Amino acid sequence: MIGTCGVFPVAPATFELRKMYLAPSSRGRGVGKRLLDVAVEWVRAHGGTRIVLDTVERMTRAIAFYEAHGFVRDDSQIRGARCSRGYVREL
Repeated sequence: MIGTCGVFPVAPATFELRKMYLAPSSRGRGVGKRLLDVAVEWVRAHGGTRIVLDTVERMTRAIAFYEAHGFVRDDSQIRGARCSRGYVREL
């Protein structure tokens, strides 16, 4: 496996980015950006205008990735019981 991610509708025109993960050997090679680009394209094609996600503080590399790719912190997007940060990206 190289990597994976999924999107799931959570509200009208809003999709949650879920289970984004890259194998350690795939990180830093543009694979994550490509996965995110495909997810964004898919969301737009299905009428989405925003993507939300939640994560935990210790995922510092993931947080830096999301912030570098247009996600803005919005803790109202926290859905998971163990998550401590929420993000949103308007498309």
